[in-house]
Amino acid sequence: MEGNARKVYEASLQNDKELTYEKFKEAMTSHFKETPLFATEFAKFSSAEQFEFENVEDFSIRVQGLSQKCLKSDSENEKVSESFKEKLLLSKFISGLKANIRAQVLIADPSSFCGSGGPCITS
Repeated sequence: MEGNARKVYEASLQNDKELTYEKFKEAMTSHFKETPLFATEFAKFSSAEQFEFENVEDFSIRVQGLSQKCLKSDSENEKVSESFKEKLLLSKFISGLKANIRAQVLIADPSSFCGSGGPCITS
């Protein structure tokens, strides 16, 4: 074993008297697993715009997927309120729409994002 793998072993596993292959494998895999950076995922979400030939429903689904990647919580300390997520998703969805569609949606004044169909229009 050499390089970073050796450093991880020496720092956290070397003195474990009950170290098994499975435990070793899990520790190494989790340490070296590539996790998407928040900044990268949030940039993709915040810069999303409706493609020229993309319908509203497909854009809605795409924006939801992007939001789930960047706003998921990895721990209890990182929890983002569902209300805030909802507002952020609705805001990004509306701002990313084509101008002519965005105007219609803004006139309707949606109060929430209702899923793959886009925002909920309530009276």
